[in-house]
Amino acid sequence: FMGTGKSTLGPLLAERWDRGFVDLDRWIEEQVGESIAALFASKGEDEFRAWEMRACLAFRRPQRLVLSTGGGTLLDPVRRGLLKEGGRILCLTASFACLQQRLQGDQTRPLLRGDWQTLFEERKPVYAQFPQLDTTNRTPDSLVQEIEKRWPTL
Repeated sequence: FMGTGKSTLGPLLAERWDRGFVDLDRWIEEQVGESIAALFASKGEDEFRAWEMRACLAFRRPQRLVLSTGGGTLLDPVRRGLLKEGGRILCLTASFACLQQRLQGDQTRPLLRGDWQTLFEERKPVYAQFPQLDTTNRTPDSLVQEIEKRWPTL
């Protein structure tokens, strides 16, 4: 889910494992030539999800990368399947209270403008299909160490 630490931990893990790092949302922004917020505003969520599918297709093969996806990427079974082809999936989680604190004042995430607590609850069953790591009140270094300990073959 947004705010769980994907964009923070991804580069740390990539450096530690000597791999490249790709933030899927940044990749989409580069392809489209505008921010995710602007894409949502100009063309809507459906167009964003279409770009997300293109990104999943582009990264479906193993490429020695750490890939950070948006919180909604795994909701679609086809996108989930494509990402599974490319490697292992680990979902970062955090308590809703922690996410509220982390995301307070963030104007860059279009889905924060709605009822995102319901969105948070609705997505939990999908995320539960994958190994999870709770980032609530944890430092990035402690999380990297735990990931390496629990999932040495990610």
